[in-house]
Amino acid sequence: MEDAAIRDVMLEKLNGAQHMLTEKELGIIYFLFYMEISETQLAEKMGLARTTLQSQKYRILETLKDML
Repeated sequence: MEDAAIRDVMLEKLNGAQHMLTEKELGIIYFLFYMEISETQLAEKMGLARTTLQSQKYRILETLKDML
């Protein structure tokens, strides 16, 4: 229950900060966190190595963290 509440709060904060991200970055966040697609599935869909996608995800999250 607590995890769901934390997830909801984080998604609200992401909504507020999304205007600072590129379209590609927004897509990554959308598919991973809103659509709950796995990193492996999304990396395949985007034609990227999973580790590349994971690195991009962490960079995006760091950017968002700095904004919040």
